[in-house]
Amino acid sequence: MANIPSTVHKLIDQIGEFIQYWGFKEIHGRIWALIFLSPEPIDANFMMEELNASKALVSISLKDLLHYNVIHEVEKKEPGTKKYVINPHIDEVIADVLLNREAKMLVHIRSSCELARRSGHSKKSLGLVDSHRLKQLEDMIISADHLLQTLLQFKQSVNFAELSKSLNVPVAPDHGN
Repeated sequence: MANIPSTVHKLIDQIGEFIQYWGFKEIHGRIWALIFLSPEPIDANFMMEELNASKALVSISLKDLLHYNVIHEVEKKEPGTKKYVINPHIDEVIADVLLNREAKMLVHIRSSCELARRSGHSKKSLGLVDSHRLKQLEDMIISADHLLQTLLQFKQSVNFAELSKSLNVPVAPDHGN
């Protein structure tokens, strides 16, 4: 990177690896870290240059991060130039990711499990799948879904900004949002 020290570049890369571990793309984490560390809103051209990434990759990644409410687009100061900041409300970010990713995945898994259980009673599949274990798996999926819904309801009833203050947890900068 031309403008950012190599030690910060390494940190940005490590955050990208960490975010990839959680099921996102490494570039998502690198973009988020670059935006987070920037003292002011930044545009896609700056991201492309600093992260040595293509316009297409940065553009697609920005759309993903906007979809998950991880970043926000800020007012354009120059015509045609979009700038971005992070969403400083970590509770919103976590809830949006859970709703837009994990909750949807659980719906599909639950449907597949129900279908497998219904078809598992045929003579042809008898002995290949333990029907008791399949029922246990379905119950675990239902419990996971209920837990996720409970967490999301809890998020709505708790003021995480106040909780963070009381726990002395630093809050992300909001660049005036």
